[in-house]
Amino acid sequence: MGSDKALLELAGKTLVQRACEFAAFVADSVSLVGPAEKLSLFGRVIPDTHPNRGPLGGLYSALSATQTDLNLILAVDLPLLTKDFLLNLRALAEREPAMAYVPRVGGRLQPLCAFYKTNVAVEAERLLTSGLNKLEALFDNVSLRVIEEDEIQRLGGSPEMFLNVNSPEDYERAKRILEQRS
Repeated sequence: MGSDKALLELAGKTLVQRACEFAAFVADSVSLVGPAEKLSLFGRVIPDTHPNRGPLGGLYSALSATQTDLNLILAVDLPLLTKDFLLNLRALAEREPAMAYVPRVGGRLQPLCAFYKTNVAVEAERLLTSGLNKLEALFDNVSLRVIEEDEIQRLGGSPEMFLNVNSPEDYERAKRILEQRS
């Protein structure tokens, strides 16, 4: 992107502000994992206890600091999410016994828009201690509930919501889609 994408603005809000608003809609408290000097303006910050270990390190940091059993883990680069989808996904996660509730779009899991039970932290720590950084390894070792595209739609979402803003082209596409929605 050439700059910190968390601070990119879409529809009058930064991506990190949008992510915090989505999370606040379905959670009693919202925390951000990362450097406090960059994120403290946006809310409570949890230090990344395993920096440079990718999403698995961030997931572990979040889950080991939480006081709740069910936790939304959400990337900042998903500006097309809908609150209805997150609310319905949470309701599903509250009804079922799995440890992780992860959407799959285009054949790819979306682990950074998913609900996790706190006890997933135990397996995440085991993997990090053994030198593994990939979330895929986590899913081999916890009870996983995959939310397929047809169910995503029944829950009030669409595959389009999972557009990650990773390039200037993605950013422009997200801007166009948000403009069409309003």
